[in-house]
Amino acid sequence: MSGRGCPVSNRKAGGSAGRWRISIRLTHEASMNGPLPQIPQLDSQGKELSFVTVIGRDQKGIVASVTTLIFKHGLNIEDIAQKVMQGHFVMIMLVDFKDSKSDLEDVKADLERLAAEMNLHIQIQHEDLFKKINRV
Repeated sequence: MSGRGCPVSNRKAGGSAGRWRISIRLTHEASMNGPLPQIPQLDSQGKELSFVTVIGRDQKGIVASVTTLIFKHGLNIEDIAQKVMQGHFVMIMLVDFKDSKSDLEDVKADLERLAAEMNLHIQIQHEDLFKKINRV
C-alpha cells in the first residue's frame, strides 16, 4: 500500500531463504485526519482474559490443534477470528482463564511447543499488558 501516512517497505531478510521482512510505518496527521481512534474497552468483569495470536503458513489442523490445547487447559474461548491471506494463516483469540486450573505460563509453554511442532508463531498476552501497550 502506498500513499500519504502509510509507507511500506519489504526486503529479503539477510541469510533467510524464503523469508521476508516487512515493516510498515504508520503516521497520523491530526490536522487532516482528526483524532486517533480509541481502543475499545473490554468488558472483562469477573473474567481473566488473554489474547492468543497465531501466524504462519497455512496448513491443515491449525485451528484444531490450538483450540484443543486451549480446551485441555480449561480455558473458554470468548472470541475468535481467523483468516488465510495469500497462503498465510492468521488467528486471534480472546480466552478466559477464570475457570482454569492452569496459569498463563503453563499455557504459554504448551503453545510454544505447539508452535515449534507446526512451524508457527504463537503468542499469548494477558489483557492487562494489552491495555498498557495500547494506551494512547
